[in-house]
Amino acid sequence: MTKILKGHSGCSLEIIKKNDILMVRKTARDKSYNQRLRKQMIKQQRFLSKGSDDIFTPKVYDYGFDSQECFYFDMEFIEGQTVANYIEKTDLPAVNMLLTKLLHHVKPSLGQKQNCNQKIQKKIQELTELQTDSSKNVKVALSLLKEFDWSYVSNSPCHGDLTFENIIITNNGEFYLIDFLDSFCDSWIVDFAKIMQDLEIGWSYRLDKTNASRNVQLLFAKKRFLEKLTKLEHGNKMIKTIYHMLLLNILRIFPYTTDNHTKNFLNTAINKTLQIIGSFENE
Repeated sequence: MTKILKGHSGCSLEIIKKNDILMVRKTARDKSYNQRLRKQMIKQQRFLSKGSDDIFTPKVYDYGFDSQECFYFDMEFIEGQTVANYIEKTDLPAVNMLLTKLLHHVKPSLGQKQNCNQKIQKKIQELTELQTDSSKNVKVALSLLKEFDWSYVSNSPCHGDLTFENIIITNNGEFYLIDFLDSFCDSWIVDFAKIMQDLEIGWSYRLDKTNASRNVQLLFAKKRFLEKLTKLEHGNKMIKTIYHMLLLNILRIFPYTTDNHTKNFLNTAINKTLQIIGSFENE
């Protein structure tokens, strides 16, 4: 039994059946992606080994290489819906519960000795060299990111692409993280910036029609998320850092965007994020 699913990063996803067990096989798009996919599998396995009581990840059953020498791994098939879909249909208390679980999972902190400053500055320089968009806002954004103090971004375990599309909720109400990514910088700040990528700019809904009910849900979720962060030690500094990382995430997508719809979406997202960051200076 084989069923092809939609995959990200060019990797293929298939539902297969082995020993009467449904599994998902994720295969590298080509041999050059083998090392990255292996790292992503290891991230997934390490998360599972921590034994979280609130959030889970699919078990890895097997891994190897196919006939084209592309790396693959077989994992538990999780039946449910993405949080991107769930948040449109559920009520506000359920959204609040989800945010609480995510905060409990990540356990944010600032000021640890090992930070990601050099890695982040390297990525900003790479984006500056890759950037073909000559718009004023892109240049302003890159300049702003170069000058920002990233020393508070501590190295820590992270998912790498924690958008609402990569969180599944089962019929039993359990949350599973999928599609781990080997990030240029492993930090909880990266995960929270990806959550904000959905809450603030609606990345997971970029191809959907405008939905007033969903927008209200996202607005409520963002408000609660920021309130929870503000109550933490160094909360305001965390929020400023998360928004700068969000801006960096948006710029990372730009060089690989070919369609005008996504380019326009990203331009709007840059403008909005710059305005929010600018408002911090007036506080």
